[in-house]
Amino acid sequence: MERELDVLGDIESTPEPRTYVIGGAKVPDSMAVVESVLERGLADRVLTTGVVANVFMLADETDLGDASADFVYEQGYWDEIDRASDLLTEYGDRISLPEDVAVERDGERHELSVADLPPREGEAVMDVGSETVAAYGEVLEESGTVVLNGPAGVFEDETFADGTRDLFGTATEAECSIVGGGDTAAAIRKFGIDGFDHVSTGGGAALNMLTGEELPAVEALRKSKPDLEIQT
Repeated sequence: MERELDVLGDIESTPEPRTYVIGGAKVPDSMAVVESVLERGLADRVLTTGVVANVFMLADETDLGDASADFVYEQGYWDEIDRASDLLTEYGDRISLPEDVAVERDGERHELSVADLPPREGEAVMDVGSETVAAYGEVLEESGTVVLNGPAGVFEDETFADGTRDLFGTATEAECSIVGGGDTAAAIRKFGIDGFDHVSTGGGAALNMLTGEELPAVEALRKSKPDLEIQT
């Protein structure tokens, strides 16, 4: 816990430029991270992947097809599209969206550029495409700090694991690389990727710290040990 507080509570002192790779399917929590790190000047770039990227692409009026749009609606994330639109208006120069995506077609991975969307009926976005991986990889290679939060696609299916595996592997080359726990940590274990400076054990707690929220356990420590110095 002390290590977690030291790393995530002192993110503003890590090497610049700082890049956040924000993905996964927990859209409201991830949106809070994006909004917080951009408002506080902690992120020079935010690279969007996963369902988070889908929401931003919908906000950018990209037609992802009914399957992906329906998933966003069914999960109760429709209001997050407006939030993403506001973030793009305010910080569009620092937020990157995928250039291409991968869908399942005839049982195989099929990549489509944004210009070729929407996909066929029933096809959903399952991963970022190779052009996106290459473009995002260039940003990661130039980053002093990389914070990973959420996989790039359905990494549990080997057909759609490329985006997560390749981006996470490139992130290890940064001077400072931080993994936000949860599914992100599960992905690096699945692929056997090592070399990160810090892998959070917190998941949701890590998100709370990145958004500047107080943690109940930390507050309890402060009350019981008022002389104890705790970095958050």
